[in-house]
Order: sequence, then C-alpha cells, then structure tokens
Amino acid sequence: MDFLAEYGLWGMFIAAFLAGTIIPVPSEGVMTALIFAGANKWHLVWTAIAGNTIGEMTCYWLGYMGKTEWLEKYYKIDHTKVEKAKVWVDKYGVWLGLISWVPVLGNIIVVTLGYMKVSQWKVWMTVLLGKTIRYVSWMYISVYSISLFN
Repeated sequence: MDFLAEYGLWGMFIAAFLAGTIIPVPSEGVMTALIFAGANKWHLVWTAIAGNTIGEMTCYWLGYMGKTEWLEKYYKIDHTKVEKAKVWVDKYGVWLGLISWVPVLGNIIVVTLGYMKVSQWKVWMTVLLGKTIRYVSWMYISVYSISLFN
C-alpha cells in the first residue's frame, strides 16, 4: 500500500478503483496512510468514492454484457453464485447496491444487477450512496484513530 500512497490522490483513486473490482486492494489502508501523512481528508474521500464507484460500475457492465464466460474467467465468479444472487436481486432489487462495498459479495451482487439489466442509473445511485457512507465513515475512523495517538 505504500507504493500507492506515494502517489497521493492518484494512488488513492487507483486503489479505490481496483478495490471496486474484484481485485483485493485495501483502499482503506491507502486512505489511512495518506491521512496520517497529512493529505486533505475530504479530497481523499471524494477521490476514493469516485474511483470505487467507477470500479464497481465496471462490474455492472460486465454483468450487463451477459458474458458468463467473462465472469468466470476474469472475475472468478461461478455461474451458480450469479444464480443465487438473482434470488436476492428479485427480492431486494436495486437496493442491494447499497451493500456493494462488502468484499466479494458486493461485486457478485453488482454483476448480477447488471446481468439482470437493472437500471444503470438506479444502480449507480445506490452504489454511490453506499460508497459515500463507506469512505466518509472510514475517514472519521481514521481521523479519530490519529487523535488517539497524538
């Protein structure tokens, strides 16, 4: 994470984008490191939200294209997991985008939302709201942690 933190906001954007895909990058660690280094916390939050939301919408578009072989090849998402997620989507709909921040499960849900052709704008809005809650909360946790050490 030090490598990405060295690039400031660009490193934050890259870490958040990759974390929004199925690549396991702990973007919160990059954010915390940059807050400890004195970076503007709100710039970090907005950058992380943008990168993570764009990364998650990449998952949506892969699902939307409906190429299950791509899902299995690039995302290692088994078709049976998508079928199980369909049950959730049928039950809760686009509101599942709010929990897109949950590692692995969130990606499968968003891929399934795309696969089921749920409105792109509705998915984008719920994902954006979920990511905003995630990164604003994490920023406050990091700032509070820093105050404990000072």
